[in-house]
Amino acid sequence: MRKSQLRTGMVVVVRNGNVFRVLLGTPAGDLLTNGYGHMMLRNFNDDLCNQASSPFDITEIYSGDYAHQFRSAVTFTGHTCIYKRDTRPSITLANGKKVQISQESYDNIVKSI
Repeated sequence: MRKSQLRTGMVVVVRNGNVFRVLLGTPAGDLLTNGYGHMMLRNFNDDLCNQASSPFDITEIYSGDYAHQFRSAVTFTGHTCIYKRDTRPSITLANGKKVQISQESYDNIVKSI
């Protein structure tokens, strides 16, 4: 899924577990909001990764079927999940290619550093 495919009313979950509603075309610009704060969509790459901090990468997207019911994280149950990021760890090789590895391999690499 790409950032350009997001639509007003969709629900997104970011890597740290926070839940946001997509709002496009507001006077402030395109944003994600959850009633406690917001994040500007211009701060996300087209691959849904946050440019500043990976805990804010979008990892799940749900349809906006029940947009009128959104108040908190618990009210989006029943939405259809339309995107789920593969959260397996990855490493970047010397040639710049990013490859996914097992969690066990990743843990071994981290221990050796």
